[in-house]
Amino acid sequence: MSAEAAVRAAIPADVAELLRRLRAAGFASYVVGGALRDVIAGRPPVDWDLATDATPDKLRALFSEARCENRFGTVGIASGDGPVREVTTFRVDGPSSDARRPDGVRFIGDLRGDLDRRDFTVNAIAFGLGHDGDTDKNDPVADGVLVDPHGGAEDLAANVLRAVGDPDARFREDALRMLRAARFAARFNLKIDPRAAAAIRRDANLAASLSGERVGAEIEGILAAAHPGVGVAILQELGILAVIAPALHAAWSDDVPARIEAIGVPGSVDAPDPLGRLWALLSPIGNDDEAARLLAAWRRPRATIAALRALRRIDAMLVAAMGRASDAKPGGQPDAADLRISAAEESGRSEEHTSELQSRLHLVCRLLLEK
Repeated sequence: MSAEAAVRAAIPADVAELLRRLRAAGFASYVVGGALRDVIAGRPPVDWDLATDATPDKLRALFSEARCENRFGTVGIASGDGPVREVTTFRVDGPSSDARRPDGVRFIGDLRGDLDRRDFTVNAIAFGLGHDGDTDKNDPVADGVLVDPHGGAEDLAANVLRAVGDPDARFREDALRMLRAARFAARFNLKIDPRAAAAIRRDANLAASLSGERVGAEIEGILAAAHPGVGVAILQELGILAVIAPALHAAWSDDVPARIEAIGVPGSVDAPDPLGRLWALLSPIGNDDEAARLLAAWRRPRATIAALRALRRIDAMLVAAMGRASDAKPGGQPDAADLRISAAEESGRSEEHTSELQSRLHLVCRLLLEK
């Protein structure tokens, strides 16, 4: 199945209806961005976003259910009981004085100009119909075509992540794009193009301007991806980690990516386990308070910070427990009962009151027995 046919088949009914209403009113009508990337990559799409040459005021006039989403030309349109779909007017972004968002935007009537402003080629793809003068093509779904001026589909097939145009310019417009590069690489197992990688190294310090909340959300996205080790290795190798997590960078161990990858693999007892992956990421930091401060700087919930403290405490107990059990059985591997009793002693609890240790004990026991 061609990419166009795959996209055409995947478009939800409510999105198709919005596309057709835009086209019937005389406007360009496209789906853009992440949903197309996901479909072309063979993954289920999440958010379907639309783009058009209709300005926000014209969109609100055309769709009585529309509401303004932001000052950048995005309008949210509810689809009955379904999700709100975001429709954005073609635009070009102005300069960014804070490396986080453009100081202003200018609406344009050209799809190509809108795609040129996007971050990576895999996100600069559109599908639909514009003003091509072909009166035989009226349905933006049935007659729609794929518009991919930067070769994003080819890059997906080649497992390459490239910036649109000048990578330095893209990262200086929004420094979060450097972390997004690591997340996309982790999600789709992509290799960052050498030009983009070099630009990230040069521009890594711009990440200091990002809010902790945005950084934390990207970290969670990387850890939730299919190949989290790829993403965290990129952050370390290209200098981002030194800016957003100096303590982790200073204590970094080259085996961290593999340790993260080992948590939540298909068939493992703890899959999926985003908390376990976060624990593995922070494991090089020896001081619990330092690890907690980093999570607080990333604006992670207090419950997450408390849970990580507990996991680190349990891990320390297990390390001590394994040492005690090994001493008790010279030359032999400790079994589950040895670890359970030793952990109970280490934590100052009786064996029957060590339920909070069980979730980690059974995994440690299995790993020991498989060695």
